[in-house]
Amino acid sequence: MPRNNDPLAARTPDELLDGCRAGAERIAGRVARWDSADPAVRSAVDAGIAHLDDVTPAELRALADWRPAAARNSVYMDATTVGIADRLLAGDRRWLTPLTLWDLAAFADRVIMSDRIHYAGEHLVPAARLNELLGDDVFVGVAPLSREDGVPARLYEESLRSYRALVSPLAHQRELPAGTYWADAVREVADAWTLVTGRPVRPGEALAACEAQGWFTPKLTLLRDPYCDDLPSLSEGYCAPVLGDVTYRAHASQSFANLLGLPYAPATARMPFRHYFCERGWQLEDRLFTGEAAHRAYRELAREQDLVLPVFLAVALAGARRIEDLWPRLAELRTRARRFRARRRELDEALALGEASDTSRQLLAAVRSEAVGLTEVCGHGFSLVTKIVGRLTRATPAQLPEEIATLMGIATAEVPADLRRRLWWQCFRPELRFLIQVRSQSREMTDALPKIGRLWGLPQGRAKGFRDRFEQLGALRTLS
Repeated sequence: MPRNNDPLAARTPDELLDGCRAGAERIAGRVARWDSADPAVRSAVDAGIAHLDDVTPAELRALADWRPAAARNSVYMDATTVGIADRLLAGDRRWLTPLTLWDLAAFADRVIMSDRIHYAGEHLVPAARLNELLGDDVFVGVAPLSREDGVPARLYEESLRSYRALVSPLAHQRELPAGTYWADAVREVADAWTLVTGRPVRPGEALAACEAQGWFTPKLTLLRDPYCDDLPSLSEGYCAPVLGDVTYRAHASQSFANLLGLPYAPATARMPFRHYFCERGWQLEDRLFTGEAAHRAYRELAREQDLVLPVFLAVALAGARRIEDLWPRLAELRTRARRFRARRRELDEALALGEASDTSRQLLAAVRSEAVGLTEVCGHGFSLVTKIVGRLTRATPAQLPEEIATLMGIATAEVPADLRRRLWWQCFRPELRFLIQVRSQSREMTDALPKIGRLWGLPQGRAKGFRDRFEQLGALRTLS
């Protein structure tokens, strides 16, 4: 059992579950009283995670009313990634760094692969202008909750406050011993930052944001890193940004995506630790719900399937003579990927009940076929093998025990099996997830450097810095 029944002090996933059991029992009782026909149920499960135990039915309905119309094959992207891509595509060389190019790569991939991209940056980059450049309704602006009042804003603030539980032991010098869930999570985040910065990064650096100076007494020591110079933000923070700010913003963006009920599509450079948290989610799921039909169905469909896809930024660059050519190239590639996106939507809908039917198997084969065809159409020799690895996990940096209690509550609630399966499936949406071989993407980005240099006027002396950074990122594994 975890020490003092503290889930963060657990040393194994099973101990972590034991520490969450009391919260799960309360949530199970509430789920059992829900009316499965209430549209607020889906909103609560998609976005509720840490909040199911204390929100009222009226608040759940308010959340359901706030969310945009659901759309298959849609994602949430942070406003910084969208804004920087917009500036780079306008030819603004001041924003060109090795890491902002990875922002642009994530932007290009999602423009082509997703039906809709939601972002909370309408005040920075109007969606109407982006859509006009693409000739399609791709971008959907969402009001930032930090500027709003009401139920969604309150739930968002609660998610942000939960991040403090991960930082608190560092601030108070009461770190839990090696081998505990807390120490494991903190170490993995620090190790990812060590890999991409090229130097040892301590846990406090990896997790403590500038805002943490106002959370704790005594104050945390914050150290600048050149990585942040290459990963600019569009808005000013409380102090000069540190690595912990990037970690905290990834948590905030994932929390916002959860409220919307959409997958979060981060740029690799802004969430280099994502793979670990998805992996941790699978470990917990294996102990909680190995008998769930939804889990079995998607794992069965995903087994041994791979998709061959182009690195879309490299493809767009290969066909561009001037900066102004990039928007039309992205629009052209998006048009060519129309059938691929349609197949993904159909597969998502077929999997909505968590059943591996003949129809869903046929659709998965069709998705794969369209992906192969898309690669052949794009050509240019740029290809990337990606694997379907299962369903979306809530890959927040904290993955705090309240989330696990929610999942346990759904699994143990005394409700009909069909309803429980639907609730569980809504927590782990059947969006196709791709395990990207980032080293291949890094190689393609390096090969594209001569074209990047010509389009943006990159001085020859800076090319080595770009190559070195691409190589560092190429050592990562990440879920996109």
